[in-house]
Amino acid sequence: MKNNYLLLFLFAFISGKLVSQTVVSSCTATANVTQLYATDAQRLADRRVFADSSSFRDSALIPNVWTDTSLRALIAVYNATSLPARDSVAILYPVHTFGLNPNLRDLIIDADSALPWMQQLKLGHLNTGNAQVDSLIALGHFQIGHYTSYSFTYYHEVIFNADTNFNLQAISKKFLAVPGVVYAYPNPGAGDGTDIIDSVTSTFVQLRYILKWGDCESGCINWHSWLFRVFYDCSVQYFGSSGDSIAVAPVFTGIEDTKGDIDFLVYPNPANHRFAIRVNENCEGTVTNALGQKVWQKKIEAGTDVDVEMRNAGLYLVMVKTSKGLETRSVVVY
Repeated sequence: MKNNYLLLFLFAFISGKLVSQTVVSSCTATANVTQLYATDAQRLADRRVFADSSSFRDSALIPNVWTDTSLRALIAVYNATSLPARDSVAILYPVHTFGLNPNLRDLIIDADSALPWMQQLKLGHLNTGNAQVDSLIALGHFQIGHYTSYSFTYYHEVIFNADTNFNLQAISKKFLAVPGVVYAYPNPGAGDGTDIIDSVTSTFVQLRYILKWGDCESGCINWHSWLFRVFYDCSVQYFGSSGDSIAVAPVFTGIEDTKGDIDFLVYPNPANHRFAIRVNENCEGTVTNALGQKVWQKKIEAGTDVDVEMRNAGLYLVMVKTSKGLETRSVVVY
């Protein structure tokens, strides 16, 4: 472990940007800020569960004590407003954990399509009649996201969506014990994106915020990182940055809602990964992230509620375009 910290130190030193600075901060924040980093903290805790081969790895619940440690550190960096680098990772380039590493909400199950409980899932029924399967569905608070039938194999695929964050690797293991299940795993998705990496010791939590950009659907071409160390008195030490020049990185310059003639609603706000868009007339809806990247687009019919799911926490801009013009709303996803 000590060697890892030494390597990080040397890496920052060699980059020529080692600027160690320690400031007083706080580990408490408003509900909105806490929600903004809550999923990041749970994802960091879930990673540690498996990296450390913890006894928690068989529990569907992510350990609160580990989550709280990461959350307090994340909030301390957010509150360290006297550090210019804080504005980089919190405002200019809002950096959060990559939402698919690991996925905490979407679980894929491949199982024999001839099984009665799979046939019930194909019909959209969550009460499958199989006690073992039904207990796992209840455990994860799952809904059926998608059912896929395959003509080239005997098994079909179900994607379950949870309404809160879970240790899906543990639930996957439980599903694999069900007769007829071939594969069970958290949905890995595709691509790459911004991330936060932590290292927890008895005296501090080290956080590396990594901004990534440039063809991230294929793995991201560019990256730039900032290194912080948060002590348990909530003071924050900044060690500097490294990586590609951020002069060409997309910058978040702020989001302002527009108010015009379009009856346009985004709710709930803040949203826990999912929110709905409702417009009183036919339109085209678009969602962009804080870096200005388009992440969702769809035609919306008048008076209908369209659900939108965002895997990564952060600030998003919802835009609708009608015959009356263009209007925007901001939404916080946590």
